[in-house]
Amino acid sequence: MKQLLLVVLSLIFCNSQGQNSHPITAELDHQFDFWVGQWDVNLLVRQGDFSWKSQHQSVAKIFPVLDGRAILELWDEPGNQGIKGFSLRYYDFDLKKWVLWLNWPTKNRSGTSSLQGEFNHGRGEFFSTFKTQDGKDGITRYSFNDITATSLRWDDAFSTDGGKTWSNNWIMEFKRTKDNAEFENATTAHTYESGGRCDLAEFRKFEKLAGTWDGLVEEIDGNGKPTTTKATLTSYKVLGGCSIISFLEYGDKGSQKIFSLKTYNTFINKYADLQLSNEENSKLVRFFGDEKENEIALSASGDDNTELSWQLNDDQSVSFRLHKNEKQVLSGKFLRK
Repeated sequence: MKQLLLVVLSLIFCNSQGQNSHPITAELDHQFDFWVGQWDVNLLVRQGDFSWKSQHQSVAKIFPVLDGRAILELWDEPGNQGIKGFSLRYYDFDLKKWVLWLNWPTKNRSGTSSLQGEFNHGRGEFFSTFKTQDGKDGITRYSFNDITATSLRWDDAFSTDGGKTWSNNWIMEFKRTKDNAEFENATTAHTYESGGRCDLAEFRKFEKLAGTWDGLVEEIDGNGKPTTTKATLTSYKVLGGCSIISFLEYGDKGSQKIFSLKTYNTFINKYADLQLSNEENSKLVRFFGDEKENEIALSASGDDNTELSWQLNDDQSVSFRLHKNEKQVLSGKFLRK
């Protein structure tokens, strides 16, 4: 049964802790372990005269998730107007690159962006492309440099000439304050503010998941045989509900784990659920959809044959169903703990 479950999860999720003082010599999928912990961050911003000025002081909490399969960043600059956000990054064994997913919500604007890259010679570089206002092709580069056990430097850069020349806007100086960051109580919000950043009604839907839930997960194998195991779902608000991060554990002694980022993506006006499992070769799957008949119905990006639906019945019970090729393969029902 366990082998069959791994096959099912592979079809669904794979289709297409500790500090390390020498991170670049670590196993490829653990090269970001150096970042785990809590940091004070000084953000320097380039001025109009090309000088640099310290303009923002923030706290970054970095967690290993899925038994170290991925790294979660929670960023908080004090005050409602401060820079706040989070990111998830994991190693893609097929691409042989790190994949970074970021969300930095502003007023009623929430959505994810992605970069890819790798570490070489003690430096991590991660890239994405964009269009300039005049229609030119641009490149964004994020870099991690000067990495030690207690400090590091991050900077951004942009190029509009194919990478021949680069322009920097931000530099971040990290100083370690704790070896391990701690999650707050599940009913509170990380990078918390009053909730005014994302106050559209759509952001309140997934917010009902905040807290700890006990329940059952049912797996259905290829022969239609169901197996039911106990499960725990723990969810946290981020930015007063701009997003929800969730940890689902089920199976034999909680061996199966799924981490997810849920939000209302205002760039496409769709609900979004980004999921990554603890399987070694898993990839992040993005689900998008709408509210239909008291449930949030989503489909995997680029794969209409994989569908996920959430029923947020009330503040005391929730459930989900996952279908592959119109057949239910996974479902869960939970009561608030």
